[in-house]
Amino acid sequence: MADDVDAKISDALMLRLAGLTLSPPLDVAYPGVPFPAGSDDPKPQAYLEVQEFRNTPQEVTSRETRYRGSLVVEVAVPTAGTVEPVGDIAAKEIAGKVREHFKRGTWIAHGGITVRIDRCFVGSGYRGTDSEGKHDGRWRVPVSARWFCHVTD
Repeated sequence: MADDVDAKISDALMLRLAGLTLSPPLDVAYPGVPFPAGSDDPKPQAYLEVQEFRNTPQEVTSRETRYRGSLVVEVAVPTAGTVEPVGDIAAKEIAGKVREHFKRGTWIAHGGITVRIDRCFVGSGYRGTDSEGKHDGRWRVPVSARWFCHVTD
């Protein structure tokens, strides 16, 4: 278990995401973890990609600090040569399940801290691109979960 507050927050959010049940299950690309597992493996057809964004911690009182940020889970589904709205529908169905898993008011207790989801929404879909800027054959829909955590020293 992590000792640092930032690491505990990340642990809490990632453990919450790991508890998401989808059918069929999707692989998850976590921040800082090689994906897919082998460097020569192709990415799966559909998967989730996770990013974390942090705001500067705010000192509320001399003993209390407020941490805030966003967890973004991108749903990536294949377009399979179809028009984007087909991929958008499939991705938004999955994105709705992610949003429900991180719905407003969700409390995530872990390692002596509690992270609370303040807001969660599904963003607009877009065509995914590879490192060269070419369409990668996937339609992506982001889900943003805004969170906060108050820590008392």
